[in-house]
Amino acid sequence: MDLSPFQNLIDELKSKKMIVWKNKKKSEIYQIDSALIDDAEGRLKRFAPYFQEVFPETKKQDGKVESVLQSVPVMQQKLGVKGKLYVKRDDALPISGSIKARGGIHEVLYAAEKIAMEHRFVSLEDNYKIFTTKPIQKLLSQYTIVVGSTGNLGLSIGIMSATLGFKVNVHMSHDAKEWKKQLLRKIGVTVVEHSGDFSLAVDAGRKEALKDPNSYFIDDEHSKQLFAGYAVAGRRLKQQLQEENIAVDANHPLYVYIPCGVGGGPGGVTYGLKESFGENVHGYFVEPTESPCMLLGMATGLHDKIAVQDIGLSNLTIADGLAVG
Repeated sequence: MDLSPFQNLIDELKSKKMIVWKNKKKSEIYQIDSALIDDAEGRLKRFAPYFQEVFPETKKQDGKVESVLQSVPVMQQKLGVKGKLYVKRDDALPISGSIKARGGIHEVLYAAEKIAMEHRFVSLEDNYKIFTTKPIQKLLSQYTIVVGSTGNLGLSIGIMSATLGFKVNVHMSHDAKEWKKQLLRKIGVTVVEHSGDFSLAVDAGRKEALKDPNSYFIDDEHSKQLFAGYAVAGRRLKQQLQEENIAVDANHPLYVYIPCGVGGGPGGVTYGLKESFGENVHGYFVEPTESPCMLLGMATGLHDKIAVQDIGLSNLTIADGLAVG
């Protein structure tokens, strides 16, 4: 591969400088499939009675899996940021505590609902507390959810799947935190460890699922249902800002900084933000200096055909959920 046209950028990345790269191909004309987000939002609402039953921490929000919007005035002062600065506390999301919970939980619900409806165990008019009953749990126990993860996605999918009654196999890369593996094993999830990085774990999970017709593979790199679950965040944030009487318009733009690994999570959230705020929201994906895989892939146009290791970076970072080469 000829990387000479990008040598200046690569040299900056190799030096581990903090840099900003703006996507020149970003279009002002785009189409949002609101029906995709409607579907995901509707499913999460249907499962709200179930959440309240099995995850008591969701009761105070009527079964909504959502995080608070927290003002951080001291941080704002130290950074010298104008306007208002907030942190969206997805680290404290109910059930599994990360941005990955949004998409991961939604896709497990999608799979459970689909299987239950195909076997006529549930209809859209039912109270979804029915998913706590033994007949449905017995049905779902005949199926296996499979996922490849650096940790956080596996955590959300493992907890949700095991609670519903699924068998679960989580393929984890070498950099996943040990406590996450132990937590999953404690609730009956099979954790398969791989010596390579995230992409190898995903490939292993995909191959395993293909062997079994009763396996459902959740693909962090290509799943529309995962993406749709992330996108619901845009509507949730819009409601929270309205409750705070914060206007978002041409004179009061919204800037959102989202941690980025393989890009599915921030991509889905930004998709939802664009549906809610259009050109008045500006999304920035933030990567560790040892793992700027999205920046490298998009800037060179090589996407997943180039890895950070190819330019001399280690892909080693304390942020295991972002360590995607």
